[in-house]
Amino acid sequence: MTRVATSSLQNQILNHVVNNTADYARLQEQITTGKKAQQYSGLGDLAGQQIDLSAQVRAYDQFTENSQTASSRLDTQATALDTLFDIASDMRTKVMQALSGTTGNQGQVTTLANTAIDTVASALNSSLGGVYVFGGIGGDQPPVDVSDRSVLAPLDAGEATPEKPLYYNGSTEQSQARIDDTETINYGLTANNPAFDKLMRALNLVATSGGEEEKLNQANAMLADAITGIADNQAVVGNQQKQIEDIQSRQSEFKLTLKTQLGTIEDVDPSLAMVELTKVQTVLQASYMALSRVSQLSLLNSIR
Repeated sequence: MTRVATSSLQNQILNHVVNNTADYARLQEQITTGKKAQQYSGLGDLAGQQIDLSAQVRAYDQFTENSQTASSRLDTQATALDTLFDIASDMRTKVMQALSGTTGNQGQVTTLANTAIDTVASALNSSLGGVYVFGGIGGDQPPVDVSDRSVLAPLDAGEATPEKPLYYNGSTEQSQARIDDTETINYGLTANNPAFDKLMRALNLVATSGGEEEKLNQANAMLADAITGIADNQAVVGNQQKQIEDIQSRQSEFKLTLKTQLGTIEDVDPSLAMVELTKVQTVLQASYMALSRVSQLSLLNSIR
């Protein structure tokens, strides 16, 4: 009976040693990695929540990337708009000087206007990361081609700017960005904008005017309208930039909330884990001592 009892006690202690050794290894891994478990199964009933929250965090990482892309493209457009505004303002000044005769050479302004057309086209063909930002959805090709100046011929009196002028090769739809699970926003301007169209046609009119006063007067009025339109577009882009900033702020706050929730499931409190490790270590040492004593008793019983 003594041998049976000793054997039973020895088995119980061995089980304790095995279990505590596993706990000790688990706690050491938690302290090293800072995570409660390396596999979903180690999270028990919380595994489902962890999977769902991780998926949401990944989704919002993509939404944040989308809004950052939109912000960068709007910044590129804002820079181009500054260029267009300066060209329009400078050209109008030169046209008015030519009309007043103060330049001494009305032919000079025609040469400057012809060069300015190419500069405007270059600004409207601005790209970022291989995407032409004024090309609308897709933006996979330069939206403006003015190599043939005839595409900038004056419009008939009262004729509205065509939705797709001959020089425009982009989409008539704005760029889009998916910012959360349910919302997609439109943003940016396209190069077929009436203000840009009026600017290029005004410049072409100056370039082909031969210094004629009537044509310069017509171009001067068009340039005034273009300046107003470009300024309005600068305000539009500015408002969109602010909208994107607000979106990014909301995305950041929501991602922080998700990651905090995820952390309560995944992350270990290092101080608590150390306390628990010390306890397990103490129990494990005691178990080894008890096992040693029981083994000695078992040996004595065998000798008897």
